[in-house]
Amino acid sequence: MAGAAALAVIAVATRQPLPRNPVVWAHSAVVAVLLCVVPFLLFGWAEQHVDSALAGIYNATTPLMTTLVALAALPGERLTRAGLTGLAVGFAGVIVVLAPWQGLSGAIAAQVACLLATLCYGLSFVHLRRFVSPLGLPAVAAWGATRASTVTYLTPIVGVALGIVVLGEELSWHEPAGAVVVLLGMALVQAPSRRATAPASGAPGPSPRPAPAS
Repeated sequence: MAGAAALAVIAVATRQPLPRNPVVWAHSAVVAVLLCVVPFLLFGWAEQHVDSALAGIYNATTPLMTTLVALAALPGERLTRAGLTGLAVGFAGVIVVLAPWQGLSGAIAAQVACLLATLCYGLSFVHLRRFVSPLGLPAVAAWGATRASTVTYLTPIVGVALGIVVLGEELSWHEPAGAVVVLLGMALVQAPSRRATAPASGAPGPSPRPAPAS
């Protein structure tokens, strides 16, 4: 309710009319469920069984999940060889955070719930990119689904800091180490392709200046 009230105030202050197209409302409802309702319920349940710092670290897998969904649903966002390598590195980071060598504890279901929540985030970003951006929101279209989802990298920093300072939580070595590996993988995923940055070899050079008349 507070969020809806804040948006209503912004709409009135900026004199932005509410959308009349029912398709916009339908897509907004899908995004609301995927971006807020389901992930918040999953994280709320999971944090009864895992530390807030660990939940925050899992939140950093959102761009990874977004990349996976985008590969299936957005033909225009294809990965290079470096991107595929980064995807594998990111998954390795998730495994490090999970620490399967310590055995499967009772909290494994809560950790899976965190991953399902970030999968919902990934689905929502791709849904925005594919169905909402064409309706008049070019900013998400300019960034792309994966790059837009990287705003979630701020969440682990806040979650870990507040967990340690406010709740007195402690970190195991593999949790921040795995988070670093995830970030490294996403850096590889988003690295620009050499083909895209290098000039084409067959591109024509500047036209020579005509020789002065004698």
